[in-house]
Amino acid sequence: MTNKVAILGGGASAIMCAIKASLSSNITIFEKSAKLGKKILATGNGRCNLANKYMNKHSYNIDLSNYLKRYSVQSVLKYFQDIGLEYYFDEENRAYPISNSANSVRDVLLNALNQNKNINVKYGKTFVDIKKIDNKYQVFFDDNTSETFDKVVVALGNETNLDVFKKLNIIVEGFKPSLCSLKTMPNKNLGGIRVSNVKVLCELGNINFEETGEILFKENAISGIVIFNLSCHLARKNVKNIDFFIDFLPKFNKNELFLYLKSRKELLGEYLCKDFLCGVFVGALADLFMSGAKINPAQKVINISDKQLSALVDLIKNHKFTMMGYENNNQVMSGGVLIDELDENLQSKANSGLYFVGEAVNVDGVCGGYNLMWAWISAMIVSECL
Repeated sequence: MTNKVAILGGGASAIMCAIKASLSSNITIFEKSAKLGKKILATGNGRCNLANKYMNKHSYNIDLSNYLKRYSVQSVLKYFQDIGLEYYFDEENRAYPISNSANSVRDVLLNALNQNKNINVKYGKTFVDIKKIDNKYQVFFDDNTSETFDKVVVALGNETNLDVFKKLNIIVEGFKPSLCSLKTMPNKNLGGIRVSNVKVLCELGNINFEETGEILFKENAISGIVIFNLSCHLARKNVKNIDFFIDFLPKFNKNELFLYLKSRKELLGEYLCKDFLCGVFVGALADLFMSGAKINPAQKVINISDKQLSALVDLIKNHKFTMMGYENNNQVMSGGVLIDELDENLQSKANSGLYFVGEAVNVDGVCGGYNLMWAWISAMIVSECL
């Protein structure tokens, strides 16, 4: 007998699961909006970072080794080729569609989905509750309707109240923004400035975060991949505010930088101090350091004291920022059903026939294609059981 299966949510993992499972089951996808896969379009800055050539269990908040070995990166990307998508790896081993457009990924998935008569999509349906009745599940929606299914796949993210699953004896972790910008005090005149090859450092209890990359200043926040990766560590620990530090010139140690600035002082002695760091940092960032070191921009460079140079070194090498919250980008969230509540097929241990995939599970990774790889892999694993 063919199973009647509900998939709650219309994101990446939901679409993949539906396509693969429709070979053996009748699938109904319930999506609250008017389109499927909208969030795919926002991934990878609109390019869609499909996967990473080197999957690494340390890139996630938990050890996913047993799941990651079920489907290799090559097998996932081969599937995308089979449905019409061409891809390439960049210098960071990240896989992107050859078109460099996330629309291509969404389009091939929807084309594959629309080819299958065993898949029905119902739009404008917001899931609100679920009840287990005998060996079936009654699913309730916000329009006061309900439907009954043999099996249910939950592919819902941060906009869903997963607390409804507590009634089914499933432990959930509340959703928190991850891979997002960190709110800070206003960054006067720095908005829009990108700085490459900086080192970001933060003490997280017994773990020291340290990563080098590019940052982007916003008016009231700091962004960039290295900041995104810090944010996911903070979200996992439910950190509300914390100090973090940026080394703007990690190629120098403090002594080397002091000697460099001292030689620069001799070289540019007759210049005005407002131009002392010209050619090293963009103007607004240079002004931030100079004002912090209490150096008068109208005086000559030759008059900068060693004490001021030392202060300048500290500001450049160990500049403190205070994280005051998260900017919710609504793309990746930390939280969901604890994976210990699920078996090797991502089925609820307490409720046979109830599965969780993608962002519904408390799994999140750093930047680099890891989160979408979890969406594809988890969907493929569950599809085998439907």
